[in-house]
Amino acid sequence: MTNSQPIELGWFLPTAGDSTAFGVADASVDSSPEFFARVVDAAEAAGFEYLLVPVANECWEAYVTGAFIAAQTNKIAPLIAARPGYVNPVLLAKMIATFDQMSGGRICVNLIAGQADREILAEGVKFNKEDRYALMEEEVEIMKALWTTDGPVHFEGVYHHIDGARISPKPLQQPYPRFFLGGGSEAAWDLSAKHSDVHLFW
Repeated sequence: MTNSQPIELGWFLPTAGDSTAFGVADASVDSSPEFFARVVDAAEAAGFEYLLVPVANECWEAYVTGAFIAAQTNKIAPLIAARPGYVNPVLLAKMIATFDQMSGGRICVNLIAGQADREILAEGVKFNKEDRYALMEEEVEIMKALWTTDGPVHFEGVYHHIDGARISPKPLQQPYPRFFLGGGSEAAWDLSAKHSDVHLFW
């Protein structure tokens, strides 16, 4: 007899719009709250466990969109990105923990560091890809420490210096929400092996 785990399936919320016929301009579907609601309702009714909320520059903001998804559903968990250099890790830890509590334990964290440099630079983040992975490692370590430490958190790194930070609330999921990471580079594999629960492949 072999050990087996049930297959877990996720879906995708196209917050940059969609199409009913790929490559046909007249078949495009515009982004709107009503469109998102139809996709989310169909995904939850079909039994998908999580829903990837994208973060490309043409997409709607993922945390606000994910919060509305969670408020309008009962089971499906938004999978939302943590991107290095975008949000201070203490604030991000508080955002994710608050989301987790308010949604009844329905958030997953998608670690993304390998986006195209031109998109990162356009949004004001000036770290190269190698530095973004190192920065992300620090930020994940800080978030995990904030979620699992009762007392104040101190951290001294290359990019972040934390002196006595605390957050409230702690996450509902224990010890914290699951981490996902997708990437084919060696830096992605190393970070995923250390910090993620699920490695995503294209």
